[in-house]
Amino acid sequence: MVMGLLKHADTLGKANNRVRRLVETLKYSCLLLGGRFYSYEEAVRMHDIIREVAIKIASRDEYAFLVKTGGRRLAETGSFECKRAISLTSNEIEELPGDLNCPKLNTLFLRYSHPSLIFPDSFFNGMEKLKVLHLSQIHTESLPSSLLKLVNLRMLCLDDCEIADISIIMQLKKLEILSLGGRDIKVLPLDIRNLTLLRSLDLRNCYNFRGIAPDVITSLTRLEELYITSALNSDDRENAIIPELNKLTDLTALGIHIPNTTSGLLDHLFDKLNRYKISIGMPFCEYGEYWNSLSSSRALKLVGVPIRGGVKILMERSEVLYLLDLKGVKRFFSEEDREGGFSDLKYLGIHNCGDIENLWGYKQLPVAMESFCKLSKLEVESLRGLKYLFSPSIARGLMQLKELFIGKCVRMETIIGNEGEEDEEEVIFHRLKSLSLVALPRLGSFDLERKRKLMTSEGNSTCTATQPLFNNKIAFPVLEYLVISGLEIIKEIWDSQLLGENPFSQLHFLEVSDCHNFVNIVPSHMLPRLRNLVQIHVDSCDSVISIGLNAEEGFVASMPILPQLKELRLENLPKLMHTGLNQMSYGNCCYPNLMNIDIDSCQSLRNVFSLSVAINIVHLEELEVSNCEKMQEIIATRSGSKETLDKIEFPRLKLMRLESLQSLKSFWSSESQEEERVEVVDLAPFEQQSLFNDKVALPRLKKLYLISLFNLREIGIGSLPLHSIQILEVRDCGNLRNLFPSSIATLERLEELKIESCEVMEEIVASEGVEEVINQIVFPQLWNLELSNLPNLTRFCNANYALNLPSLRMATLERCMKMQAFAFGQVNMPDIGIYENKDIISPWMGNLNVFVEQKVLKAKGLAVEEEKEKEEAEDDA
Repeated sequence: MVMGLLKHADTLGKANNRVRRLVETLKYSCLLLGGRFYSYEEAVRMHDIIREVAIKIASRDEYAFLVKTGGRRLAETGSFECKRAISLTSNEIEELPGDLNCPKLNTLFLRYSHPSLIFPDSFFNGMEKLKVLHLSQIHTESLPSSLLKLVNLRMLCLDDCEIADISIIMQLKKLEILSLGGRDIKVLPLDIRNLTLLRSLDLRNCYNFRGIAPDVITSLTRLEELYITSALNSDDRENAIIPELNKLTDLTALGIHIPNTTSGLLDHLFDKLNRYKISIGMPFCEYGEYWNSLSSSRALKLVGVPIRGGVKILMERSEVLYLLDLKGVKRFFSEEDREGGFSDLKYLGIHNCGDIENLWGYKQLPVAMESFCKLSKLEVESLRGLKYLFSPSIARGLMQLKELFIGKCVRMETIIGNEGEEDEEEVIFHRLKSLSLVALPRLGSFDLERKRKLMTSEGNSTCTATQPLFNNKIAFPVLEYLVISGLEIIKEIWDSQLLGENPFSQLHFLEVSDCHNFVNIVPSHMLPRLRNLVQIHVDSCDSVISIGLNAEEGFVASMPILPQLKELRLENLPKLMHTGLNQMSYGNCCYPNLMNIDIDSCQSLRNVFSLSVAINIVHLEELEVSNCEKMQEIIATRSGSKETLDKIEFPRLKLMRLESLQSLKSFWSSESQEEERVEVVDLAPFEQQSLFNDKVALPRLKKLYLISLFNLREIGIGSLPLHSIQILEVRDCGNLRNLFPSSIATLERLEELKIESCEVMEEIVASEGVEEVINQIVFPQLWNLELSNLPNLTRFCNANYALNLPSLRMATLERCMKMQAFAFGQVNMPDIGIYENKDIISPWMGNLNVFVEQKVLKAKGLAVEEEKEKEEAEDDA
């Protein structure tokens, strides 16, 4: 509009609508992309290729645009004489030129974040035709005096700038749009009254703004848009500014936070607003609230405010609506509101309104076709009086609903109820992509139909406990994200009689937590439908015995099981015995794309993989298993099984963490194991085994953490090809005597080695059983070495090898009481400071042997002095 690009847009409101239509056209043409997540679809992005093409076209002579990022000197961008629009971004330029000479320039965008940037007084000389100026992250005491030469300037935006003095701006009398942002702007100068042509004033990003003086706003008679979100800091000023706003006859867009008001003065103000972001009682503070309000034309948040008059009118016209702590409101939507109200509402959040008994009115009155027809996000939380959310007819009418969150509604028994109406038809949520059901202790099912039939036949409501959450009456053809938490009655998620292939076929993410009646999570009949499932998280479900995920015998062998699954996280499942990973695959290709496995506090689990599944996990990158007290092996072959294999490889495994597995004997022994038993097995009589052996290959392993493996006596690292290992950490392995065999003379990529609290460890590199002659041990990339609380450690290696540590930059030797020397042979390393604990560092030295010898002598000297003092004290006595 200011640039003359929007014809026939004589008001800012019309210009705003025109821009939105243009953006939608560009998105439809694939020249702009929508938000990265459907939750933020109002945002737009541009593909890199489209951006480069657009910049190239815009830089032609007929358009004369210049867009440049980076560079140390502005002169690198070439001549500016013919440019009509310039956008320059850099954090390296320290000084701007004194005269750019841009006689045709219409638009200028500058973003320079260098803290010492010099902004010369003559910078704006030669820009007399400039209409739009946007300065971002500029740090200066005041703006250049040449700013006054911009006699045609219509729009000025200061974004995140630190400018102490902005008084010069008040002399730009042709300004129509002014946006100020930064921490230095605290008070609006009184001279702003001079800007009588001002149509838009935006102070939202003035973080330390204290307020506007009385009668200043009323002087800006042409103001159409005003955003002063943080401008009211007292009740007196709040009640004074509202009448001033009422005097602005052209005002159609308002952004404001009103701390506390019940004033009827709001009524007349709200009547004329077409666009607004208004919060009463509490500002838009949370990230989701802020983003939703920012990306909409009309957003309203009410906290503890009576719904009447102008507030009610604003509610019915809003696109984004948050209601919190409303008292005495028994229903949100009533029969009086049925015609035309809420027709533009896209997001509705209702929190802690305990008096609401029925969200949509008496007996769920049918919603008019135009009401809620655009609702895409619904969030309901802490509505203690609500027993159900929708009737079937209302649920079917929410055709645009994409996100649904229901939480902490302690009396809710079902999501869809019918108030005694006969309705046998299926309810389909055609566009619902995200569903979260959290802390609903009395929820018996998602819909009421099946529940009602069971209650009629059985004569009581206890039968609801046997129902699944979802049945044939409900369909979610595009659901991607499902969270189920804190459901105390339901025992299973899906009905075994679920029909069709489409339900849940697009599900990507499944999270189940605190559902203590669940026994099985993903039954076998759901596997064909969950072919797009990517992540599964199950946490704190006390009765879960099986995650499922495994095909039953007779399952179609050619069908891969969960082919898109990439992440499996299982936590705090005390009865879990079957994960799907540790069961027979019956010839199916199982989890071929699984990348991350995290299992924690599953006390009944004895192994992670069966052999038939392990050979399919070729994309596994991270494996973490902790606090599983009965875990005996990571890979198990059961007695009577026909599974045999000489060697198994995890070709992409980069990280392995095994922690607090007190029964662990081996990663994989390849020997048949007995079937699982409930009682704890005494491992003392078992023959000592290495954790790893030559039957396991981990060619790309970079990080290995072995923590609190109390029965571990030998790691068996010598049998592993550890060409890629970078970090090795071993802690609280009380029976481990050494770490490496001397046959590993070089670990070329090892960068960090940390060993702590291994009480019987005597040496890091074993010296026993050496058959070949080795002159030296080399860790060429090792920069961090930590040896802590190793009371029996005598040396790093007790054989006479030279130890080469050419990259060592940090070493910690702490509480190694028996160490007499660091190594038998010579230690080659750079000069470094050596930590005796986290706080004390020694003078720099280049030999760990010398450091240890000094520590030993110092300890002996102290002992001698103490003995001498004791003898002298006895003589004196």
